[in-house]
Amino acid sequence: MMKCPYCGSPLDLDDNFCSHCGKLNEQVRQHVNDMNRYQSEFNETREEVYETTRRYKGTSVRVVVIAILLILNVIAAIVLGQSYSIIRSIRQSESERHYNEYSALLDGYLEAGDYHAFSAFMQEHYIYCYDSKYESYSQIKDVAYQYVTVYEYLMGAVVTENEYFKEMNSKNLSGSLSYYYQTQDPERYSYIEGIDRELYVNAIADMNSRIEQMLVSYCHISPEDAACFVEYSDAKRAILLEEGMEHVNE
Repeated sequence: MMKCPYCGSPLDLDDNFCSHCGKLNEQVRQHVNDMNRYQSEFNETREEVYETTRRYKGTSVRVVVIAILLILNVIAAIVLGQSYSIIRSIRQSESERHYNEYSALLDGYLEAGDYHAFSAFMQEHYIYCYDSKYESYSQIKDVAYQYVTVYEYLMGAVVTENEYFKEMNSKNLSGSLSYYYQTQDPERYSYIEGIDRELYVNAIADMNSRIEQMLVSYCHISPEDAACFVEYSDAKRAILLEEGMEHVNE
């Protein structure tokens, strides 16, 4: 969080003007100017390097040129990394400002059982739950993310014809299921207030039901075992999945 140099009011990096006194946010302008200047200098240096390469073909020159290009790439990676951090901060600030709108959309996805859309929206908008307005979404975000991961590994193991990827997805599925069930432990999120427990309990129960159906339909696991999967040890789940996947691979 920055402060306006004119009136001392708080400013975000993406605020072009101070909401209190209306003065231009110099730090935003400076960042844009720095990025534009760097891009211009980078392009000019790159063109000079290419021109030198076209003019000279000696081994020593080529080594120097390659070294310069490598240095430029390292610098570019550093700048781009900083830019990503800045963009992430801006998007997180934006999600905080649009909490009422975004939370209504997220609740709608949960009520509709669209957990893929829920998880994708969270990632797309860089919604960070801890120590933010979205803290009450901490558990359901973790459960939904693991649910989507389990679904993708399961579909990858069943659908792909590549035996290597089929085997890798099968192995990853067991670990993902363990993480999925661990995120449902209420003790891990007992300190969080404001959770819509009825909505979350219903959503988690629905995800568990879908997981059970997929285990039965695609992994050839008995309905009785699928219903008890959450209670089984990691070792027992891994054995059942391995045995079930043998039928998938036949």
